[in-house]
Amino acid sequence: MRNVIITMLFLLAAVPGALFAGGEEWEDLPPIEGFSGFDQEHSEDYVTDAIKELTGKVPRPDATRAELAAIVLELLEQLPTYGLKEVAMVQPPIPDWVLRGYSQLNPTCVSHSRYLDGVIDGTQVAERDLGALYGFWCVYDAEWFSLSRHADYKAWLSAVMLQYPPAWMALSGESEPSLHARLVVPRQTPDEPFREIDNWINNFTKHNEAFAKPKVRDALVQELTSHGGLESDERFFEDTAYGGPTPGDFGLSQHNFYLLAALSLEFFQEIYELEPTTKQLNHFRDYFISAFNYHAQ
Repeated sequence: MRNVIITMLFLLAAVPGALFAGGEEWEDLPPIEGFSGFDQEHSEDYVTDAIKELTGKVPRPDATRAELAAIVLELLEQLPTYGLKEVAMVQPPIPDWVLRGYSQLNPTCVSHSRYLDGVIDGTQVAERDLGALYGFWCVYDAEWFSLSRHADYKAWLSAVMLQYPPAWMALSGESEPSLHARLVVPRQTPDEPFREIDNWINNFTKHNEAFAKPKVRDALVQELTSHGGLESDERFFEDTAYGGPTPGDFGLSQHNFYLLAALSLEFFQEIYELEPTTKQLNHFRDYFISAFNYHAQ
């Protein structure tokens, strides 16, 4: 990942003021049964229209993802500076909303975990890195059809995707044997080898940046673009996760709030690679947590 960060920073330095072209190389997946022509490529068509709505300018047709992410980052930096909420309270190693989501969503939407069960019942110590690895596993394991039908799941997974990139970037510098020795060995017993943690580690160290399935990305952003006034595919949000009033202190119209939320989910990886210390994405993470809490009631 460090090489990716260096490459992106070099690209931006070489093309000042830049703006998307080819998307990531997604893994080949079988066609979705029952949907004629419903291919497995992630649709990025909305990005140009969303940026035009937010900036009044049309991105270059050949702008790269890194260049488009730089535009979104600039828009995020125009929002109020984030930080007061996190300074005011000590954050637990695994946030309460992550554990509540796990309790509510397993095993219907997310994988069952003996480790997280132990954290909840007090027999295991919560560790930030293990929460991050489980979050990565959940994103990789997600399916679009579950997201489209479970509003609480969609909101929770969206929040996870904005919660953990800094932790994922930090973990990317550690090898699989090192992660196993540090996170698995100390809690292994003959009766519980915690192979699930090794599965999380193996998945994390083996897969590249494009870890979310193409249609998972669509399921996460299509409802947001619909609320933002753009044409969307309603098959991705049979059960709506978002709606109602949006935060009023952003200086954004409700439509534009949703469009910037969609772009934040679209480019969160590139944004964190460009600015690893940014907290501005947490504005939308908090909104997604609020939406999850609403549906979890």
